[in-house]
Amino acid sequence: MTGFRLTSFGAQASFAGVPERSIAEIGDARVVILGAPFDWGTTHRPGARFGPKAVREADYLDPNGERPHLDTGIDPLKVLRVVDVGDVPIIPGYVDESVDAIRHALVLDEPAREVADESLDRVLGAGYGIFAGADTQTAVLRFTPERARWVADEVWHSRQAGRIEADGSYVLELPYSQEPELVMDLLRYGAGVEVLAPVALRATVAQELAAAARQYGGSANAAAGS
Repeated sequence: MTGFRLTSFGAQASFAGVPERSIAEIGDARVVILGAPFDWGTTHRPGARFGPKAVREADYLDPNGERPHLDTGIDPLKVLRVVDVGDVPIIPGYVDESVDAIRHALVLDEPAREVADESLDRVLGAGYGIFAGADTQTAVLRFTPERARWVADEVWHSRQAGRIEADGSYVLELPYSQEPELVMDLLRYGAGVEVLAPVALRATVAQELAAAARQYGGSANAAAGS
């Protein structure tokens, strides 16, 4: 079994048509091509997951595994016995596990287990952001009227619920499984958002804001007195 066709964004053919092999079948190859279609460590600029596929499909010549130098006739793909072992079988949504798979690439003999899309969505799409997990909590956030005009049009999660209050503020409810990414995004709004629930999330955001305020305490006081 190779790493080909494990995911929709994975490789569809070997690089330049070189032999496809599993990691256990590298043999005497001196160059091994191994893709890592992974970008779950980023939030707003994903796309690296398509890199291995793009590299393999960039060559428009016949995928025959031969690319001889026009002048010398030497074919580096043949001389170096280049093989392509496909992509590392990363786990969508799981950062640590995917990084471990990349560091310790190993293709097993048993076939991949088929998992229904509904089951994947219950785990990978249950909560906010890149953190997976079926066990979620509901964050209740209130944005000031100044922020509400923008946030009310944003989609934070497919199962979010929002409402405009009488004072013009916007209350948003959405599920999340872990705090880090949600806290990071909330801190961008500063005093423009308040966490109403749950208590633990409110405390985390309050601690981060308090720590930031302490860093700027001296300069803020000096500016106020000038």
